[in-house]
Amino acid sequence: MADKRSKTIFALTVLGVVLSAIGFDLGHVWRVLGAIGILLSIAAAWWQYKEPRRFELNVSEETWRYVSNRLYELKIDAATHQRGFSASVEVYQSNGDTFEKVECDASLTESGSVVIHSSHAISGKIVIT
Repeated sequence: MADKRSKTIFALTVLGVVLSAIGFDLGHVWRVLGAIGILLSIAAAWWQYKEPRRFELNVSEETWRYVSNRLYELKIDAATHQRGFSASVEVYQSNGDTFEKVECDASLTESGSVVIHSSHAISGKIVIT
């Protein structure tokens, strides 16, 4: 479900398009309304562009794949995380009711998939921004 900020951005975009259509359709005097609509749409698009998007994946110890001598691997396809080639990866281990950030080796493949290596299987969550 969309959060309040996403709904606001969407509403601004729709309002901008409607004001543009009405303002330019009504004639010369109402063109200012159309220009305001275009500016609202541009502002909403810029806001959406600057909005940080997070991908969170809850993982259990069974999610990790044992690779070799005390090395576990987790791969998240680019189509799944949808964060592009400049993704930042953080791994959090579950400690009961809280999460603690842990250091892991994370890299991006040529296809944009995220590959995380750890010395042990972690139960917690992966956050990609």
